[in-house]
Formats: sequence, C-alpha cells, structure tokens
Amino acid sequence: PLALRCLAGAGFITGFELAVGLLCNRLLGWRVWDYSAQWGNLWGQVCPRFSAYWYLLCLALLPVMGVTLPFFSA
Repeated sequence: PLALRCLAGAGFITGFELAVGLLCNRLLGWRVWDYSAQWGNLWGQVCPRFSAYWYLLCLALLPVMGVTLPFFSA
C-alpha cells in the first residue's frame, strides 16, 4: 500500500538526515541545521514535524515516480 511505502520512505529519509546531521553538525561542527527548538527532536538533528513533511513528500512523489520497494511486493 502507498501509505506503508511512504512511511518507509519517510523513515529512510529521516534516518539518513539523522546520520548526516550527526556527522556534519555534531562531529564536524558545521551547524547546518538545528531542530533543538522543535518538539520531539532527537539530539537537535531530526524531529517529528519534518518527518511528517518527508512523508507528505513521499506521498506526492512515489506514485509519480512509480517506485516500488522490494520488501513490500507480494
């Protein structure tokens, strides 16, 4: 189902954002973004609000791109 694919996509993007944020912002000290003022943030690198935005972006783009994830196919 599309909703499940979008949830997986948003989870992947959020995880990638967390990894890049920890590398760039914490380890290298570049301070590219800071979500520490956002509700539910994780180390100031990701937050539920922007994860929801990633979900909506996936909702708009996955059907257009025709993306299928192998572990969701029947």
